[in-house]
Amino acid sequence: SNSSTCVFGYRVIFSIYKIDETRPFAANLGDDFTAPLINLKAWITLENCDDGNIALQNETGKSNQLWRFIRQIDGSYKICSCYDGRCADLDMASFENGTNIKICESNDDDAQRWYLYETEGAYAIQSKKSGKFIDVEDGNLIRGTNIQAWEWNGTDAQIFAVYLGDECKLGEVVLSAEAGNETVTFNS
Repeated sequence: SNSSTCVFGYRVIFSIYKIDETRPFAANLGDDFTAPLINLKAWITLENCDDGNIALQNETGKSNQLWRFIRQIDGSYKICSCYDGRCADLDMASFENGTNIKICESNDDDAQRWYLYETEGAYAIQSKKSGKFIDVEDGNLIRGTNIQAWEWNGTDAQIFAVYLGDECKLGEVVLSAEAGNETVTFNS
């Protein structure tokens, strides 16, 4: 809940967050870092797909499988694709199980804020908005499976590895430039 009070003639706004006693404090992995998100059991990467959705895909080392984590003042993270800067977003800010997690332009809504909780040597990722967790649809740990939000169930579908630092390298750098009607592509 939000409250305000008057201190020395200035209005001060503050928020009070209830901590769920069944979960530990959210992990602090740093203020701004990049890392892939990999389902721990299947070892398949979360990918920003061409259709604006997030799904499991085989690791390619390209920027659409690399995520920028930007820590917010409340300890949550905004998780943005290194491919196009768009962010992991709880579709329509819904509280329902099975809500799609998609890619949207960055905004200030809590539907784009995520808490990371350490579990089983990896992380469970919880929506600040709904309290639901990033989950692989139907627990189907194969390439192409959609990513959704679901209440905590502790299954393999909700456990993800986050790799920081030197382990996180792009496999291929591609630069495209348009000149008139032609596109020139440079690969590293």
